[in-house]
Amino acid sequence: MKIKIICVGNIKDKNVLNIFENYFSKIKHFINVEYIVLKEEKVIDELNNSLIKICLKNEAKKIINKIESNSFTFITCINGKQYNSIDFSNLIKNKINDSTIKSINFIVGSSYGLDNSIYQINNSIKISFSQLTLPHQLFQVVIAEQIYRSLTIINNQKYHK
Repeated sequence: MKIKIICVGNIKDKNVLNIFENYFSKIKHFINVEYIVLKEEKVIDELNNSLIKICLKNEAKKIINKIESNSFTFITCINGKQYNSIDFSNLIKNKINDSTIKSINFIVGSSYGLDNSIYQINNSIKISFSQLTLPHQLFQVVIAEQIYRSLTIINNQKYHK
């Protein structure tokens, strides 16, 4: 089993990156994990919705290329279902214990979101970590921390209170 954190756009702030890397290294103690950063398409005119849609389609192709068959995908978006930490850990545990699933993907889109084609990925659900708008870089830390928290819950470790 492997977990893939697939993000469009990297963490530029070194302090934020250090926090992400701390949680990422802790995840490795429990499961094989991969952090995949895809280059964000440059939007020349932020008021041009057609151009933004083209960029999102290009990013979607890169994302889909990173998703293996026999995987389960969490698509992060503000209108996805919200879980508490226990329910989220149970969801991850069920996917880890499902012998038909070889990897679990977490997709984080660019600051413009995701192309609609991403929401059509087989064996996936939309998940929201908050109704608040979070900075893109910080959200990657939140994902890593919540994956780590889930794994500590699954393994009966004392991190979660």
